[in-house]
Amino acid sequence: MRITSAHKSHGAGHAWVDTETPIAAGDSVIIERDTEKNRFLGPEGWQHSSTPLPVEAIEGSRVLLGPTIVNALRDGDFIKIRLPASGFEQEDFWPSIPVTRRAASGAGVVGGTPKTPSPAADVVDADPPPPPPVPEAPPMPAEQRSWARNPLLIVLIVLLFLAILGTAGYLLRDRLAGLFGFTGEKIGRVSDTIEDLAGGLFGDDDDEDTTTEVGEEHLQSEDNEIVAEPGPQGGETAAETPMQQETQTTAPEPEGNGAPATAATPETGGAVWIELLRDDSASGERLYQAYGEAITEPEGKPYAMELLNRAAQLGDLPAEREYAELFDPTLPASDAIEVPKNARTALEYYEQLQQQGQEQAKIDIERVCGRLKSEIYTDANARTTYQDHCDAD
Repeated sequence: MRITSAHKSHGAGHAWVDTETPIAAGDSVIIERDTEKNRFLGPEGWQHSSTPLPVEAIEGSRVLLGPTIVNALRDGDFIKIRLPASGFEQEDFWPSIPVTRRAASGAGVVGGTPKTPSPAADVVDADPPPPPPVPEAPPMPAEQRSWARNPLLIVLIVLLFLAILGTAGYLLRDRLAGLFGFTGEKIGRVSDTIEDLAGGLFGDDDDEDTTTEVGEEHLQSEDNEIVAEPGPQGGETAAETPMQQETQTTAPEPEGNGAPATAATPETGGAVWIELLRDDSASGERLYQAYGEAITEPEGKPYAMELLNRAAQLGDLPAEREYAELFDPTLPASDAIEVPKNARTALEYYEQLQQQGQEQAKIDIERVCGRLKSEIYTDANARTTYQDHCDAD
């Protein structure tokens, strides 16, 4: 069986079906498709029962199908064509045959009154219909968008992130110092700056003075807030800052021959320790002495650790020992200063003490290394510290 278009000779909506066998005169056609429902083509379209449809012409082994049949079929439809009187029956795929804009009136295989064209009928030379629009994603429900519009929640998330950074920086301070050769003071400036930023965001005016602890950058920021020194004699003087008022010494009235007495020693306080930390000429012994004073004062504790660190770096033996013992994991934690135990820091300062002739330092090193040896298979930090400071091989 061969199906071809009769568009050139009979117009759109016509097709020849060549059975290659003689066709009986007056034969009709039954069109059947492979579906579960409405398998047969009828006068009004697809239906459930078989209905023979008339053909427009019979020429030898060919029959001419009209628009009512052609308009109902689509390119690629798998159909069965039967000619009952001729005993012909065969299945095939329907080819691409041009269809009319609407079924011809009084013509075709059905005849009679004009038929309304099928909504799905193709149009000759018509452009394909545009693709359906892509559905837009539904907007996010209000209850799911509420968190993104809550500024308080966003602020809390930022503050929590800053607090985590501050804590991590403090815990890694001495570890980084050992790995990269930085001093604890330099790395401390970074972590302390983050902690102070987080504290400033939580906000408390009473804590403003404590934000200057342990960093030279903090000290320099306070320098920028100090107003100019008094002008020439007879001129106006700038107002003194609270720090200048606190550090200003008082001189007693002249005695006897009018010679001024020695100025009184400034009282302990935050400004005194700040000035001492600024003083590059301060000795390790003086810094360690100031540490002992600061550790006993509530306002001095924020500066105590930096004073001790500076004194130990300058080689003061008591400061080195106390600094090492603060980080020694084999010794109890200090009641005065809370610092995380760090075997690497402790070993570094015990080694300095040993190089300065401290025999006790050798015993301390052996004690810390013994502790690390028991942890080298469970703690990566313990293993690297043991290899750097304890492993003789």
